Parts: sequence; structure tokens; C-alpha cells
Amino acid sequence: MEQAMTSDDNLKPRKPRSWGRIAWWVVAGLLVLWGIQAGVQSNLRLAIGFLVAAGLASPIGQAVLRHLLGKTAPKWVPGTLAIGIALAAIIASPAMEVPTAKEAAATEPTPSPPSPEDTLPGRITNQLQLVNILIRDDLNTQEGHRDDYETAVLRNELSQADDRGTLTFEALRAERQGRTVEDLVELMQRVSAYQAREFPRYRAGFTKQAYDTLWKDDIIVSARGDGNSTLRLRGYVFSANRNIAETHAGLVEGASRVRFKRIEFQAFEGGSVTSFDLETPADNEVGVWVGREFMSASRPGADEEVMLAPRN
Repeated sequence: MEQAMTSDDNLKPRKPRSWGRIAWWVVAGLLVLWGIQAGVQSNLRLAIGFLVAAGLASPIGQAVLRHLLGKTAPKWVPGTLAIGIALAAIIASPAMEVPTAKEAAATEPTPSPPSPEDTLPGRITNQLQLVNILIRDDLNTQEGHRDDYETAVLRNELSQADDRGTLTFEALRAERQGRTVEDLVELMQRVSAYQAREFPRYRAGFTKQAYDTLWKDDIIVSARGDGNSTLRLRGYVFSANRNIAETHAGLVEGASRVRFKRIEFQAFEGGSVTSFDLETPADNEVGVWVGREFMSASRPGADEEVMLAPRN
């Protein structure tokens, strides 16, 4: 008991925390932040001044400076010196010049005019050159290439056909507004010729893709008629009308995009045929699909006139 009391008697109470010391730490921290900001803005004189002042303003810096000056130096000297250095740095640093609105506008980069290739006539000319190359070289069949299209290639071809249709509508709309678009008539003629050659091949590729999907159900898929215009599917599953309806629903959009004119279903060879006619454009017709509707640039109707109306 006596030993415990002796230990308690030896404990010394802690000194209360000095609020002045905390305040100087806050001042030092602010000076450091201001110094960093000045350095980021390339104001080295102000940055150095603030950082030196921060070192002197911190309680550690003040203690070191008082030790160097001697115990007789007043306590207010380090803090006052720190504030003085910060003020001197502010006064000595160059003033920031705020540019006027006219000066700011003069320094802004002037947008460069569009290159000829980016203008509407330039894009028409570039597309015409590309189509001429495709017609001339017949890249699809030369040197042993396939005469039908695989999935990725066919998708890309159909996308390019839509892009040409969109470009044609843009040019026709410009002509309605009084602008002259050179090469437009020739582009439409060449695209029309290219499509007349390629769409039968697109349909052959689509037929192969459909067979690759449906063969496991014992369904034979073939393209028939002039220019592969009819898609025929034969299999015993088509003895049921429900199977015909479901298969037709899954094929009709893709078959329309490659411009089949008809889809036929037959349960067995020599049996009766169930057929569905498709309202699709001619192979040489230039245009673009909007959802499930084809907008023809070659033969604009009422719906196409809406697309050709001037836009603000």
C-alpha cells in the first residue's frame, strides 16, 4: 500500500496543451500550402519565401531560432520574423497580369478549316473512288476468293451500303438547299452498279450462314431463282405451321437486309411450298435502312421527302 502511494506521488501532471503552439502549427501549414501553390504557378520567389516563413513559424523552427539567438531573445522574435519574410516575399514577387478579353481572344487558337476530304464534296469524291476500285478489282472473286460472304464480311458490306445511302441523302438534301455537289450523280450510278453485282453474292453468303445454323434441325437451306432472289428452307419440321412461323420470324429481317424477294418453306422435296413475299428494294437501289423501313435515295417517296427536307 505504501509502495503504491509512493508511485502515485512520483507521477507528475502533464502540462496543458498550448493553444498558441497549435495556432503556429496551423499558420505553418497554411504557409506550406501557399508555397506549393506558388511553385506550381512558377512563382519561385513567392514559393521560397512562404516555405522559409513556414519553417520559422512552426514551433520547432521557433525553438531552434531562439536557441541560436540565446535565451535572452524575446519569444515573439521568431514568429514576427516568419510573418515578415512572408510579407516581403509577397511584395517582392511579380504581380500576376490578368489578360483582357481582347488579349485572351487573340491568344485562343483559331480553328483550322476542314480539310477537303472532310467536306461533303470531298467525302462524295472519296466514296466514288473507293467504289470504282471495288468494281474494277472485283476483290471478292479474284485469285480464288470465295463467291459468298462470311458473317463478319457480310455485316461490314451491309453497313457500308447503309453508309453510302446516308451520304447520298445528305448530298441530295444539300442540293435541295441550292448547293452544287459534284460527283453525286456519278456516285449513285456506280454504287447502283456495284450493288447489282454484289447483292446476289450477299444472298449466297446469307444462305450459307442460315444453313450453318439450321442444319442440326435437319433443314436444308438454298438460294434459288434469278440472282438468288428466293430463300428456300426444306425439312420435315415444316410440316407444322408453328415451326414455319417461328423460323420465318427469325429470318425475315436478315433476309430483307440482303434483299431476298421471297422465303419458301417445304416439308420434303416435291411437297407443297409455303411462301412469304418480302417487300424489298431492287439490288441497284441506293438507300438506307431505318429500322425495318428502307429509305430509297434512288426513288424518293413521301417518307424520303421528310428525310430530304432542309434541317436547321
